[in-house]
Amino acid sequence: MVITSSSQLSIEMIIRLFSNKNKLTIALSDPSHYSVINILEKLVNIRGVHLLDDGWDFKNFENILSLEKIDLVYVTPNFHDPSGVCWSEDKKMYLLELAEKFDFYIIEEDNYSPLSYNKKYLSFKSLERIGKERIFYIRDFSTLLGSFLGLTCVIVPPKLKDKFLMEKIAFSIIPS
Repeated sequence: MVITSSSQLSIEMIIRLFSNKNKLTIALSDPSHYSVINILEKLVNIRGVHLLDDGWDFKNFENILSLEKIDLVYVTPNFHDPSGVCWSEDKKMYLLELAEKFDFYIIEEDNYSPLSYNKKYLSFKSLERIGKERIFYIRDFSTLLGSFLGLTCVIVPPKLKDKFLMEKIAFSIIPS
């Protein structure tokens, strides 16, 4: 686990891990929170995937996958902001299968699941199999406790952890 100061910073650091090639293409829910779109539109090509009552419209996403390479997927599967949608476990498992098949990583932001009092919603990270790690799991405690806190935890796929830590160091250097 790596500690950062915000989910937005974490997302930007993740994107920079993969930015040594052409401009990346990232898929995310349509609609998505404006702050995420503001960050991403400056850094990557964005493809919106229709959001249904139980997660993505996979016919729509598979059509996108058939037309172009998706490098990353950004999801908030539990209490999606702004829709409030919680993905079904079946759809979470299916996205994990597609990540392996089409060789993309998933950025999962899971800030709101602690607020559930009726049901426990599993994260993508909890469904991931050892040896097939493709999830960057982000939990921003500032979302729940207040923006003054500036405490975000990121669980990074093991094979990318050292590179992610180097990105964190690069972001931490402040010129005087």
